[in-house]
Amino acid sequence: MPDIKNAAIICHARYLDLAAFGEILDQKRYRVRYYDVGQEPLSFDANPDVLITLGGPVGAYERSDYPWIDDEMRLLSRHLRLGRPLLAICLGAQILAQSLGARVSKATPEIGWAPIELTEAGRQSELKRTGEQGVPVLHWHGDAFDLPIGAQRLASTPQCENQAFSIGSALAVQFHPEVRARDFERWLICNTGQIAALRDHSVASLREQARSYADAAACVGQAWFAQWLDRADAMTIDIKGEGAKNLIFAPLPQQREVS
Repeated sequence: MPDIKNAAIICHARYLDLAAFGEILDQKRYRVRYYDVGQEPLSFDANPDVLITLGGPVGAYERSDYPWIDDEMRLLSRHLRLGRPLLAICLGAQILAQSLGARVSKATPEIGWAPIELTEAGRQSELKRTGEQGVPVLHWHGDAFDLPIGAQRLASTPQCENQAFSIGSALAVQFHPEVRARDFERWLICNTGQIAALRDHSVASLREQARSYADAAACVGQAWFAQWLDRADAMTIDIKGEGAKNLIFAPLPQQREVS
């Protein structure tokens, strides 16, 4: 019987969970442990086999308002230095980029389903099916990040140049590949104020988009996530060798004391 592996999940808001990706972790015998930011320390008793950091409604640059952002940056940097598999989604991708010294800032909001355009590196990555099949994926962000030094851009959209990147043992995506139609109903509830202020969308139009695109996008997302997990088993980075010599991390304050 295969060994049970451990997946640590950084959760910034409970309606933004693993969704369809949780099924793949179950199939591959991962023990899943959520860490809720702001509710418990972001520290691990042992290094997880896989670390996944999810989306959230705050800005990665709001570090003075949300001190846990520095804790997460420190944790992601450590995990990446160790060469352990790391998947970062939306806010998680922004915090990862910031931990690598890239700028994160407000941008034109991108909300709803639309396809991504792959770079040449993206066509060689796990995202190949998502990009080449033109599968509309869910976008829900009002911030954007610069490409970290040493990272490979994998995908873009007309509104957002950096939709995905890889660096070392990490894969980061600005879009949401994990959301099924049934998961999206929680988004409509939890984002009611933001949706009411939109000119181009309503609850009804977003729900209709979800019915049309979400399950197909999540199915493709599950396929590449499973492929990424398979590769993760063999993923190692020697931080003293060629594999990680270009990793540059942002300076961080000293570890805060937890009372």
